Amino acid sequence: MDSTIDTVIESLVEVHCQAEADQRQRHLLRESLRGLVRLAQAEQMWEIKANVRALTSMSQAKIKRQANRLLKSTSDVKAAKDPCQGKLALDTGSTCVGNTSKVDEAP
Repeated sequence: MDSTIDTVIESLVEVHCQAEADQRQRHLLRESLRGLVRLAQAEQMWEIKANVRALTSMSQAKIKRQANRLLKSTSDVKAAKDPCQGKLALDTGSTCVGNTSKVDEAP
């Protein structure tokens, strides 16, 4: 464990046990406190992982929505510029032949 945690645990054992406790009682208290520290660390890690999972899944969904919006808006802009944009080349029912946009002619 961390040396700071070990120092705090040892000071708690010394304060609680005083002189009347034998080695066995000191050992049991020390190991009980270490167990509590490990449990607290595990719970903290579990909470952090749960928060990261929640934030990550929310972020992925938001990114996907934004990407879809962006793709839709760019396809709308292209369709507005050229009515033939987005039609299949093999579409036989299409009335678009060639480029319908005006071309500046050279003088």
